[in-house]
Amino acid sequence: MQNITAEYHALLTAEESLTALDGAIALARRIAPGAGRARGGRWLDIINGNVRPGASSSGHTERPNSRRVYEVTSILSALPAEAARHDVPEEQYSLLMDTLLLVFHHAYFALLPKAKGDRDSLLKAFRAFGDSLPRLADRFQVAGLVEIELGRTDAACEAFGASLAATPSQEHDFLTRLQMVWSTLMDGGLVSEAFKCLQEVAPRVTRIDFDEFQGLVAATFAEAQRR
Repeated sequence: MQNITAEYHALLTAEESLTALDGAIALARRIAPGAGRARGGRWLDIINGNVRPGASSSGHTERPNSRRVYEVTSILSALPAEAARHDVPEEQYSLLMDTLLLVFHHAYFALLPKAKGDRDSLLKAFRAFGDSLPRLADRFQVAGLVEIELGRTDAACEAFGASLAATPSQEHDFLTRLQMVWSTLMDGGLVSEAFKCLQEVAPRVTRIDFDEFQGLVAATFAEAQRR
């Protein structure tokens, strides 16, 4: 269990890359069959001896990225559905879903730009995976990233805003989610909307995030003055 947790934290802090994606896939495939211990006994074998999600078929082994696309789409579609059908120990379920979020993250930033003809299948798998997530903040965050890739800025901003609203200000990723809303608005040239977003969220900003929040405000003013 300690090794699995250590691997997860290493991948959590790793830069987006295909190597990190491979590591996240491998970790998910260790957690799903119950490669750990719950309080009072072993974790559940979520996939119950079935063909392991992500195991490559002969048609997907020639090109590494084609294999990765196959594994990502298989894992993201199969494991959440299987986990939902079983009484999975909470710590196993949480770690599995957090690891699948890492699979998504590295696949989105490292694999999707190289996927070419597999782009649509990846985006479809990403959207379905997002819908399976138990936390609303994660669900909307994934949806927003998919909308950005589809070029739908308004829908992305709406999803990122919903993710931010569902994230308590004390959580470590609160500021990251604020930055996603803000940067999407700024990249779309919506400076006044970005400033309005900062005004609305200001009362929620904690002291530890205040300096970085002030940096966003200053950058917004600077951009407004250039227009």
